[in-house]
Amino acid sequence: MTIENIKFDHIGFAVKDINKAIEWYGLIFGFDILVPPGVCEMVLMGHKGYRCIIKNANGDCLEFEQRTDKPYPDNQSAIISHFSLNVVNLEDMRAHLIKNNVDLDDEGRISEKPDKRILYMTGLDGIRIELIENK
Repeated sequence: MTIENIKFDHIGFAVKDINKAIEWYGLIFGFDILVPPGVCEMVLMGHKGYRCIIKNANGDCLEFEQRTDKPYPDNQSAIISHFSLNVVNLEDMRAHLIKNNVDLDDEGRISEKPDKRILYMTGLDGIRIELIENK
């Protein structure tokens, strides 16, 4: 069975400081606030805290959750190994990351694949981010 018209909507994860996450993802990847923090209290599986949603120019969204009932990282519902963002020019992005003191994995080496190029980094709160440039 083929299921059509399913697209990525957003990815949500726990952060230590929701305002710091908004600032960092805005500076590094150009995300803007879609749903501000504190608009609604998070009542997910009995958790308490706040959430927000940020969006980039392409409409891709990230949701941050900052729980107030448990300290980070015990506040996570699940473990996320990484998320991936598609970029137009990996060299330009790498230069931007270095300029902003972002921790690049494997000394910033770009992995060459037949159909894409990949750069891994460690973002805010230790979240691993995979950057892909399609050929």
